[in-house]
Amino acid sequence: MTLARDGTQQSIHIAHVLDTNFLRYKDVIFFNAENGDFVESFGGTHLVQKPLDKGTEAGTIEAEEQSVRLLKDADAALQKVWHDEEARKWIKEQDEAGFVVAQRQVSNASYKRARLVDIGNNNWEVVREMGNEDAAGKRRDSGLPIETNSKWDVVGVVVKKIIVEGDNVKLGDELGAQYWK
Repeated sequence: MTLARDGTQQSIHIAHVLDTNFLRYKDVIFFNAENGDFVESFGGTHLVQKPLDKGTEAGTIEAEEQSVRLLKDADAALQKVWHDEEARKWIKEQDEAGFVVAQRQVSNASYKRARLVDIGNNNWEVVREMGNEDAAGKRRDSGLPIETNSKWDVVGVVVKKIIVEGDNVKLGDELGAQYWK
């Protein structure tokens, strides 16, 4: 509060401005144009050394914040699950099963299409679309059709193969994106 010349009190309001154009997490992704499945993630790069495959499009994820959570001891966590009879039975019934050992989540994410511009020397610059045309010249929304209705979105996981040997269980190698097909 301050006093005006006439002695009345006046409030001073200071606006706190959040710069929405400054997002801390950035990722370049390739996704299947037909079904929307993520194919590959390149991290927060501006150049990729790989052209788009047929049926694949580029996109970007920008978010205010990211959080990565890892199991401190993934083997011990799997052993705890293994001691539950119902879980053990389910794991044994599967041809192949995986165990999530890490996840990446982002807050208030924005998902947009991107295009790759060939700049030579096997490099493509990633340009985030802000309303654009598709290959046929038709106007399209630059946003990707991703509706999460959530403040936090999981955008990546590390899944390791569960290996059952008799009555024992252990973690194997990391399973790639093809595991989810």
